[in-house]
Amino acid sequence: MKLSTEESFRITYFIYLVDHVISSLQSRFEQFEIYIFQIKVNKYLFAFNNVTKKIK
Repeated sequence: MKLSTEESFRITYFIYLVDHVISSLQSRFEQFEIYIFQIKVNKYLFAFNNVTKKIK
């Protein structure tokens, strides 16, 4: 089966590039989600620590 030049380009480069972009974005969003979660946890732990100091 002979592919046209456009189909060959799409299969060889474009789909590979799009797949790579999606993987990179997914990884970055996962890292961002972890970062935001750590900020929230630290904020709550700091508030909890202040409350326990006031109780003592």
